[in-house]
Order: sequence, then C-alpha cells, then structure tokens
Amino acid sequence: MPPTQACPCRMLLIEAALLAPGGETPERAALEMLCAYSHSSWRLLVVMNEPEHWQPTRRSMDRHLLLQQNIHEHLTRLGAHLDGVLYLPSPLLGRRQKRSAALLAVIERTGIEPDAVWYIGADPLNVQAAARAGLRLIAIAGATEKTLNLGQTPGTGQPCRTLDEALRRVPG
Repeated sequence: MPPTQACPCRMLLIEAALLAPGGETPERAALEMLCAYSHSSWRLLVVMNEPEHWQPTRRSMDRHLLLQQNIHEHLTRLGAHLDGVLYLPSPLLGRRQKRSAALLAVIERTGIEPDAVWYIGADPLNVQAAARAGLRLIAIAGATEKTLNLGQTPGTGQPCRTLDEALRRVPG
C-alpha cells in the first residue's frame, strides 16, 4: 500500500497506560507535555493493547473505548491533535510478531521512516515489538535491557522512571 503522504515529520507512539495510570482519566500534566509535540511536526498516536473482549452496550461503554475517548477529549481541550489510536494484537497464540507488523504497517501508511518514529512504553511485549520494528525506543521503569534483550536498539539507554523523563529524551 502506498503511503498517504510523504512528509518530513516524525511520529511519537506512546502507551495509553502512561497517560492514564489509573486507567480512566488521563493525567493533565502528561497531556500538556504532549502538546508541544502536537504543535510541531510530530504525529501523535496512542498505543493500547487490543482487549480480549469489547464490551460496549447502550448503557455502558467499554473501558478501553472510554479511555481512548477521554485522552482524545483532553488533548483537544488543550489544543493538541491526536492522530490516532493503535490497538496492538493481544499476545495470545503466537501473536507477538503481529505487534511488530502492526507498528510497521501504521508507519508505512504515514510515509515516515522508522528511524523518525519514537516509541515510549512500559509494557515489555510492546517494547520488544517496537525494538523488532526498528523504532527509536524509550522504555519506562521495569522494562530493562536485560529482560527485554534490546541490545543496540536505536534510542534505547537506561530506562526512565517517569513519562516526564522519557519525553525529555525525545528531541523536540
């Protein structure tokens, strides 16, 4: 599939769990940090693990959809633009390789080179997928080089303790 547009921009993929540690309401401070990227030549995508079951009904909304909606609404109120939400396949039945493929597919559609894409995450399987896809990677506490076997992956270094620390490592 040809890219939708070729552009000199960069992309930042960030796990939703880092923006909303409690699971439902995103932290304002984290979203404010993303605004600067949104206003420059960065595309912002939130990454979530595909839920095992979607459970929306007429009277209630699935927590994954609710989190997605809350992040989008809060970023919009702050004047930022969210380019999308990427759901990565669950790791059941050997789907680990599908996570890397999903990351590469979205990058290919945007026409952005993988070395211009930064991934910030804490989920070990997602961090491994980002490393396999050749993205610039910033791992958050708990995701260490030893447990992830990242080797010389671009952008990796010592894991960060906080999202704030991770975003300071991404060039503005």
